[in-house]
Amino acid sequence: METGIPVYIGSNSKEGQIYQCGVAGLTFFLRRKLTRNPIANRKKEVYMHKIKYDKTQQSAISAGVDLYKSDGACRILPICGGAGTGKSSSVTEIIRQVKKIDQSSIIRLAAPTGQAGVVLNKMLKKSFGASPPIPPASTIHRMLGCQGPTWAYNRYNKLPCDLLVVDESSMLDVEITERLVSSTEAKIIMLGDDGQLPPVGAGAPFRDLVNAGIGIRFKICYRQLAGSMLFESIELVRAGKVPIFGKRGEDSIGKGMLDDCFWHEQEDTEKVAETLAEIIHPWHRDNKSYMLVVPQRVGPVGFLKLNPIIQSIINPGPSAGLKIFGQLIKAGDIVRQQKNNYKLGREGVFNGFLGKVLHASPNGITVEYPGWPEPEVVVYHESEDWNALTLGYAITGHASQGSQADNVCCLVHPSNWYALGRQWLYVAMSRAQKECHVVGTERALKHAVSCDDTVKRNTYMSLAFKELAERSGRREGE
Repeated sequence: METGIPVYIGSNSKEGQIYQCGVAGLTFFLRRKLTRNPIANRKKEVYMHKIKYDKTQQSAISAGVDLYKSDGACRILPICGGAGTGKSSSVTEIIRQVKKIDQSSIIRLAAPTGQAGVVLNKMLKKSFGASPPIPPASTIHRMLGCQGPTWAYNRYNKLPCDLLVVDESSMLDVEITERLVSSTEAKIIMLGDDGQLPPVGAGAPFRDLVNAGIGIRFKICYRQLAGSMLFESIELVRAGKVPIFGKRGEDSIGKGMLDDCFWHEQEDTEKVAETLAEIIHPWHRDNKSYMLVVPQRVGPVGFLKLNPIIQSIINPGPSAGLKIFGQLIKAGDIVRQQKNNYKLGREGVFNGFLGKVLHASPNGITVEYPGWPEPEVVVYHESEDWNALTLGYAITGHASQGSQADNVCCLVHPSNWYALGRQWLYVAMSRAQKECHVVGTERALKHAVSCDDTVKRNTYMSLAFKELAERSGRREGE
């Protein structure tokens, strides 16, 4: 937890404002002002490339294009919104319009994790086809040329870029945000969701920017409006309310909604793994995209305990395979990559990747990772490479952040009482694109939605950003 060290507010010089946070040395070089919410008097809905944009989305698109065209007065535009609010479609339209203005413009996409980068690349190829007009997304560390303690791009050697789009910005702590902002002169669009888990490191700069009223917030979840019980429940959790659930073969609790969110009562710790395996087994058998999210790594229902049990139920098979730190990995298992490896695959295999083992022997292991439009098969020949693999049937909420799956199962059990929270449950459920199952007890569920983890981050940055925004507003009106 942070100690709330005061933020120093720099001078009112024309060159910019400098903020310094003693906790992790965050310094924002903001050229004169940040981009406020520019909601203009536009048509309520407009169509671009057969996509219908509402007033707020249209304003975000206009603000993103204006940011690019500006002469340096504005540098950062935060766009905040939950799952299904249209952040991705809006930013692809910004990219499309910027490329129309200047085909030679350098646009980069980045994300905190490799998994989030894969989601960005999938979005690119869906929007632009097999040959997008910009390079594939990369992790922030790779983009800035991180090599241990050294960085190829820094405040003295700037990254060549005109417009930088950073997804999952809510995962950025103050240190990496400072490094990102000071290592390029590019205009930066930060996409994020302030309802997600706070960064692992110090601070929550994206949340502080949004709380200061800077940028644009998308409030309408279109998947919810389409009649999805799942996305209705996700929005309820975000608001601190108990989600609603349906039951197959029975009248829906959320009448008139698509039954795509289900509840499974299970308090017996000894039976939790069996219940979880029963839910995910059909997805595993039919090669469907799925994810099992649990609150903790250790404990009676932590993923270290659950993974071997679930493996024995779902993939009992022969004992032949590859032992990695005493853990037997067999063909048919789900594995998780635990560190970035730029040598493997077409563009590298990144921390957080989940894949299915096609072949395993003492001489190596072959894993199929989801890709777009086709999966990617990666062969591990060396122990230094395969030692980064572990069973991945169950993962934590932080590990799941930035990724997606068609089907998700998450656990809210009293054994994880102190790890449960609204942001954790929101992240876990919002990974699902089609169907979500929640296992646990009603008491633990109510406890989870009532615990707001954001109050644990005490910083002065939100007040500092707000003061800067107000000063900028006063100068504009003078």
